[in-house]
Amino acid sequence: MSWEIQICRAKPNPAGKDRAGNNPLQEQLLGEWVDLQNVGNTSVNLSVITLFHLQYSQTGIAENHFTPYWRGNPGEVLNPGEILRVHTGKSAYATYMRDVDKQGVHRHSFAESGNFVLNNRFGDTISIWWRNSQNEWVKEDQVSYDPNPPDGAILRRSGDKLVPIFVSQNR
Repeated sequence: MSWEIQICRAKPNPAGKDRAGNNPLQEQLLGEWVDLQNVGNTSVNLSVITLFHLQYSQTGIAENHFTPYWRGNPGEVLNPGEILRVHTGKSAYATYMRDVDKQGVHRHSFAESGNFVLNNRFGDTISIWWRNSQNEWVKEDQVSYDPNPPDGAILRRSGDKLVPIFVSQNR
C-alpha cells in the first residue's frame, strides 16, 4: 500500500454563518472546516495535496469547475492514521477558534480566507487532488453534501456523501 488521503468530516455551516453577512467573525471562519485523514500506511508530504470545491452559479447550477480551497504546506507531513483539519479562516486568528473546532484531530491548517468558501445553499462537492510525475492532476478522493446542512452540524462521511451527525441530547 502507500499513502491514501480521504475526506472524513466537514463543518460547512458554522453556527451563526447565515447571520454574518459580508462581515464574518473570525471564529465563524475558523468554524468552517474539512478533515483529511491519511488512511494509508505511509506518510504523505502535504505539499503535494490540493483541496478543491465545486463552483455554482447564482441560480444553483453546478459550473463543472473546481476551485482550490487549500493547498498543503511544504514540509508538513501527515502520518498514517492522522487527521488534519483545514479551516477556512486565517492562521493569524487561531486564538479565536472555538473548542469544538480544535478537538478530534492531530493538526490544523488554514485556507487563509477572509470569507466563507463552502456552499451551503446548493450543497457542495469537495475533492482532493495531487500532481503525478508527468505534472497531471490525479483525483485522490471526492465527497459531496446536500443543500442546507444544519447550522453548526458536523458532517461525517457515509460512502461518497457527508451527512449530519446527530448527537442525543439525553444525559
